[in-house]
Amino acid sequence: MMIKVLSYSMFFLMPFFALMFYLFNRKSYYIENLVFSIHFHCFLFLIMILYILSTLLYSGGLALLVIVLTGGFYLHKAIPVAFPSLKKSYLRTIILAGSYMFFLGLVFGGVAILSIIMF
Repeated sequence: MMIKVLSYSMFFLMPFFALMFYLFNRKSYYIENLVFSIHFHCFLFLIMILYILSTLLYSGGLALLVIVLTGGFYLHKAIPVAFPSLKKSYLRTIILAGSYMFFLGLVFGGVAILSIIMF
C-alpha cells in the first residue's frame, strides 16, 4: 500500500518540481523543466527499486541514507548539465535541490505516517 501511495505522490510532485525549476530559471521554458523533472523522477524510481531490493536482502537504515544521498548528488550533478545557465550559480542550485529534497522528505514522511495510521 505504501509503495502505491508513494508512487502516486511522486507522480504529482513532477509538475511541482518543474514549476520550482521554472521559477528559479526563467531562461528556459516550463516544458523543458517538466522533461527534466520526468528524467529525475525516473532516476528516483530506479533508486526506490534498488532500495526495495536491498531491504529484501537485508534490513537496515543505511540503505535509505545511501539512496537519499545518491538522489541529492545526482540532482546536484544533473542541474548544470541540463541547464547551462545555472552552471555558475551554485547557491541557486543548492537552494533548489535542497528545497526539493525537503519537500520530498515531507511527502515521504506523510506517506509513512498515513500508512501507519491506515494499518
